[in-house]
Parts: sequence; C-alpha cells; structure tokens
Amino acid sequence: MNTRMKSPSLKQWKVEENYNYEGVHCLFRKKKLRKEYDQKLIDVMEMTREDWLRQRHLENLSYEQSEDLRCGTLLAQAKYFFLFREAKIRKISMKK
Repeated sequence: MNTRMKSPSLKQWKVEENYNYEGVHCLFRKKKLRKEYDQKLIDVMEMTREDWLRQRHLENLSYEQSEDLRCGTLLAQAKYFFLFREAKIRKISMKK
C-alpha cells in the first residue's frame, strides 16, 4: 500500500486556480453592486425627504387641517424614516 499523498494533477490545479479567481472577481462585483445600490438608496432618501418636507409645509400653510393632508404627511414621514433606518443598518452616510 502506497502511503504517499498524491500531488494534484495539472488539471485539478487549474480548476482550483480558476475557482479562487472567480471568488475574487465575485467579491469585487459585490462591492460594485453594493456601491451602486447604496447610491440609489441615497437618491430615493433625498426624494422622499423633499416630499415629506413639502407635505409638512403644505400642512402648516393650510387654513383648515384636512384628514387627507395629515395622512399624506404622516405617510411621507414614515417612508423617509423607513429608508433612514435601512441606511443606518447598511452604515451609509449622506455626504454633501
């Protein structure tokens, strides 16, 4: 019985080498995708913040407080804070 360990063949070595390369390539791709979607999240956050502030301003300017206007303001606020929490979880900061 032969107790020596076999060295990997050239074919096996190339498969392992390609696997490691693909893993590194995938890692860079994930970072690129993460940056892209983080930027999209920031853009959506800016739009929802502007919408929330506009709704709040309209509510403050209105003479009679309507239920629809109040609900719209609360909905816009809830959307913004939902996105804000998501950004906090992902550790994203909005820099200007």
